[in-house]
Amino acid sequence: MLLIRARLPVRFAHRLCLFLLCLVVMPLTPALSAEPSADELDNLFAVRGIVYEQNDGADDSGGNPYIDEDASVQEGIVLLRKRVNDSHAVQAKFTGVIVTAASWDNARLKAETISGATTQDHGRLGWDLGWLYKNSQGFSGSIHATYGTEYTYRTEGVNIAVGQVFDEGSTALGFKLTAYDDRVRNIRFDGQELEQETRETYTTDLSLIQSINTYSHINLSWTHTEQDGFLATSYNAVQAGDAFDYERVPQSRSRDTLSLRYKHALARDSYQLGYGRYWDSWGIGSDVFEGRYYFNLYSGRLSVQTSARYYKQAAADFYGIDFEQPQLLQTSDSDLGRFTGTSAGVLFAFYNPRRMLGFLHTYELGFNYYQRGDGLDLYWLTFGWSFR
Repeated sequence: MLLIRARLPVRFAHRLCLFLLCLVVMPLTPALSAEPSADELDNLFAVRGIVYEQNDGADDSGGNPYIDEDASVQEGIVLLRKRVNDSHAVQAKFTGVIVTAASWDNARLKAETISGATTQDHGRLGWDLGWLYKNSQGFSGSIHATYGTEYTYRTEGVNIAVGQVFDEGSTALGFKLTAYDDRVRNIRFDGQELEQETRETYTTDLSLIQSINTYSHINLSWTHTEQDGFLATSYNAVQAGDAFDYERVPQSRSRDTLSLRYKHALARDSYQLGYGRYWDSWGIGSDVFEGRYYFNLYSGRLSVQTSARYYKQAAADFYGIDFEQPQLLQTSDSDLGRFTGTSAGVLFAFYNPRRMLGFLHTYELGFNYYQRGDGLDLYWLTFGWSFR
């Protein structure tokens, strides 16, 4: 999968945080999941916080050497779910993000100077409203409507998911369709603001979970995405000859991810091994290998999840650091370049079996560190609390 850094608009920072959580720090205990699956209908209140930091070195040489890519993101998520009856539940999720990023601030301030805009908005606000369903025959479904807004961006989306369990729980199939309609305020690196742009994104997800025996199962998934419209990062620039020029990328993109995970339960603990392959129509391809080990301690009340991950990516066909002259397609965004990355993390989750004010509480704390071969270092801290 393609990693997007926080120096990009807040929408990418938000998706990056969710991406990192899904890959590395998603809690072992279901009560802490920020995105409950369709078969979880019980009442739930959960709060999650994320602090994300990126450093491109003392001399700003990491990633793209022409850009200061230091950045920080603070994100908060509040999730509410209410069971309606045996088969139905409703859910609401609210998200707030604050971003500080050098290149983003620079473009925003230039735009204010040129266009007269007066805003100090560095954040993103979003909501997700959903309905969940599950019956006694193993069928589940959900539908969600989403909305997000920030200084340069507005998005509206919907996703529909269905699932079916077969053979007394030994086999599970899932399908999800997601669609986003985006409006992008086109502010260039030099502060010029052009006409508003649009982008449409459609994603389908297919998944299979198959039990091998009493102690192990595999999870196979495939994700396909089609995008059309304005896909560049508006305020990115490239060095073309003696001057800087706008980033230009294709108006369409097809993306695919295939992943396989194997999970095995031991006497008390468990572990997971995974491999993923990503490819797209821009020429980018990547491989990811990951492993996780879950320790169950203190009579099952404390779980410790450790993780390690290796990532290798090939560059887009039109990527480069220096161009002799402007090109029809050109980008110096190091996220579209060739690099490797390694990460390691740990997550603690504590379950309190005693009811407090009539609820069961769970607490979590996690830390992860990610180092890229092109000089970018990232770390993120997660913390959460939930009760049901």
